[in-house]
Amino acid sequence: MSGLGRFTDRPAAKLSGGMRKKLSLCTNLVHEPELLILDEPGLGVDPLSRRHLWTMLDRFRSQGLTMVVATSYMDEAERCDRILLLEQGRVLADGSLEELLRPAAGRVFTVNAGDTGRGLRELSGILAQIDSVHSVQWLPDHLRLVMNADIAENQLAELLPEGTHLAAAEPRLEDLFVLRTDRRAGEQQFPELARQDRGKEEGLVATGLSVRFGHFKAVDRVSFEAPSGELLALLGPNGAGKTTFMDIVTGKTRPDEGRVIWGERSVNLLKMSEARIAQEGIGRKFQRPTVFEDQTVFANLLMALKNPRGSFRCLFYKSSRDDGARVEQLACEIGLEDALQRKSGELSHGQKQWLEIGMLLAQEPRLLLVDEPAAGMTLAEREHTTDLLKEAAKTRAVVVVEHDMEFVRRLACKVTVLHEGSVLAEGSLDHVTANPQVIEVYLGR
Repeated sequence: MSGLGRFTDRPAAKLSGGMRKKLSLCTNLVHEPELLILDEPGLGVDPLSRRHLWTMLDRFRSQGLTMVVATSYMDEAERCDRILLLEQGRVLADGSLEELLRPAAGRVFTVNAGDTGRGLRELSGILAQIDSVHSVQWLPDHLRLVMNADIAENQLAELLPEGTHLAAAEPRLEDLFVLRTDRRAGEQQFPELARQDRGKEEGLVATGLSVRFGHFKAVDRVSFEAPSGELLALLGPNGAGKTTFMDIVTGKTRPDEGRVIWGERSVNLLKMSEARIAQEGIGRKFQRPTVFEDQTVFANLLMALKNPRGSFRCLFYKSSRDDGARVEQLACEIGLEDALQRKSGELSHGQKQWLEIGMLLAQEPRLLLVDEPAAGMTLAEREHTTDLLKEAAKTRAVVVVEHDMEFVRRLACKVTVLHEGSVLAEGSLDHVTANPQVIEVYLGR
């Protein structure tokens, strides 16, 4: 039922994050509880496995099991009989999906540039200036508007540039959340990250990588390139080899075969320790944010700054005015300038994710490996993260592992899909999601 039957001999520590989620659910269900409380069950789980997970939950719900699910995925919340929207400890809404969406009826529209000759960015800027527009959400080929109040379609059309295509849309739970939290999604402006002239760099070139764990082949002859200044997405079902691939690049796991060449000097990363690889300019952000929760945001960023790390220098280190200025600049870049004196443990999950990205940027990496940055985030936080990663990719190579298809679509980058340790498909998101094999093993539609 959980899809773990062929992994019964594997140690739990060797399972992928999504498989461990399923195992954790099974260990709770085996006791036949009457009440099951689940905290982010879909976090870190690929689309097909998440669908299977909810099929399991629906089966147990039909047998009389009561479940309380905490989730940041609105499509998961929409499957529930009763929904509570919470923010900062306050109940924003409480009721069935039909009851919650009723106030948003007549306030949601889709817009595309039509014959105006304008790009979505320009059109978004125009729409943001209209007082009655509450939020503007970017989608692949159109914008989604949420209005402050009911408005007739013809009245809204009069406010838009001539030639714009406008259509009413059914409200979704995300629309209601944006309205109730009074957040104007898609309007955040990011200062550009400091440009660094690094000359011509070759980036990362991995060829023929293979890794075995006993009889299980986690990575099977994988080749992958991440040129400097490019943003790339790495997709695949849980257990496809994505994490193992990043373990190889960062020196945590040694491959049985293959090589990994890095930078303009074509250095062999497989001959380096984890620490030396980090010094070469390769930074990694894990799925769960790792920050110093008892320290302030300022202190976290200050500790992460790229400075000499010798024992003597660390013992007698004193921050300079330039260090403080750099920390403030980083805080602006990641959107935490107003939280510098807050303890990191007080931040929301999304803010901790941004802080960890900021700590990596403080080390001035030339390759950034980011594991599921959007997991557990709200719509506004995901859009903020999209802009942050796209800006970062202007000065370095950025590789993103993610299961959220809409988030990947917003990144507008090349996609590589792994399955059972091998490259299954490569290309644009539209190209790989139309691949029948990708649909079968990953998307499940």
